[in-house]
Amino acid sequence: MNSKKYKKGVSCPYCYDFSSKEDKTRFAQRQKQIELAESKGLKHMGQSARK
Repeated sequence: MNSKKYKKGVSCPYCYDFSSKEDKTRFAQRQKQIELAESKGLKHMGQSARK
């Protein structure tokens, strides 16, 4: 997606204005943890908890 309001796992043009700065920080941290787990060949805890 080509938008300044898009950041993978954090925001998109549709939700950007509805998410607080704290939300975006939290979403960015979660995305970082997902990518870290993937780089180690592991599942993120949220993904492994799903049925």
